[in-house]
Amino acid sequence: MVRLFTKLFRFGCWFCTCVLLCALGRGAFGAEPVVVTYPKLDGGKAYNNRLAYFESLLALALESSDLPFVLKPYGLPMSSADRNRQNLQQHVYDVAWIHTTPALERSLTAVKIPLLKGLIGWRLLFVRAEDVAAFQQVDSVEDLRNLIAGQGYDYPDNSILTSAGLELRTGLHRDNVVQMLLKNRVDFFPRSITEIYDEWSLLGEPGLAIEQHLVLRYPSAFYFFVRKGDEQLAAALTKGLRTAHENGSFDELFMRYFSEYIRHSNLEQRKVISIPYPRLDERVELDKQGYWYKLNNERAAPVAHR
Repeated sequence: MVRLFTKLFRFGCWFCTCVLLCALGRGAFGAEPVVVTYPKLDGGKAYNNRLAYFESLLALALESSDLPFVLKPYGLPMSSADRNRQNLQQHVYDVAWIHTTPALERSLTAVKIPLLKGLIGWRLLFVRAEDVAAFQQVDSVEDLRNLIAGQGYDYPDNSILTSAGLELRTGLHRDNVVQMLLKNRVDFFPRSITEIYDEWSLLGEPGLAIEQHLVLRYPSAFYFFVRKGDEQLAAALTKGLRTAHENGSFDELFMRYFSEYIRHSNLEQRKVISIPYPRLDERVELDKQGYWYKLNNERAAPVAHR
C-alpha cells in the first residue's frame, strides 16, 4: 500500500510539473507569434533607400512593442495609395506605409506618428537648368503663384498646393511631369528631399537641375496604416513607435538612412517657404517633441499655421 501511495504521489508531482510547463510555454516562454504581412515593393533605384527604411522601421516598431510577431513580405511592384487601401481592406497584407490623406484616414486606421518626420513635406524643386538663376528672385508663395507647378495627377499633396493658390498642371507619372518641365509646359516640379537626388541621378536629363535657393515646407506625412478593426496591430505599432522615439532608436535609424540627403539639401541656407495645410493641423500633433524634423536654428517645428 505504501509503495502504491508513493507511485501515485510521484505521478501527481510529475503531472503538475507538466501542466505548469505547458502554462509557462503559452505565457512566460512566449505566446504564439502574430504573422504580420507587409508589401515588399520594388521601387527601383530612386526609391529603394526609402523602402528599405520603412521595412526597417516596421521591424523596429514591432520589436519595441509587446507583440510577439513574425514579419512576412508580400512581393509586388510599386503601388498607388488606392491600391494599398484595397489590398489592406481585402486582407492581402496587414500593414502598409502610405502618404496620408483625409480619405485614407476615413477608410483605414492610421498610426499617426510620421514615419519620415515630415521630410516628405520638405520639397526641393526640379527646374530647367537655364532657369536656376531666375529662381534666386523667388522668395514667397506669392512669387510661386506667378509660375506653374508640375505634379502627378494623383499625388496626395496636390490639394496642399492648390489650397495655397498655386497653379498646377498634372501628368500621368513622374517621368511625364519631367518632360512637361523640359518642354516649358510647367516651371517647377517639387520633390521631397528623400527622393530628388536619387531621381536626378536616375533621370540623367542634361537640361534638368535641382534649384539651390528654395525649399517648400508643408505638413505632410507617411503613416503606417492597417485595416479598420485591427486594433491589436494598430496599438502595437503605436506603442512601438513611441518607445523608439523615447529611447532614441527611431532617430538613430532615421539618420542612418537620411542624414546624407539632409546634408546635401543644405536646408539651413535655403529660403523656407511654408505652406499651411489646415486639414492636417486638425488631425495630428504637429509640434510633438521629436516627431517632426526641424532645423537646427528652430526651437519648434512650425510646419503649419494654426
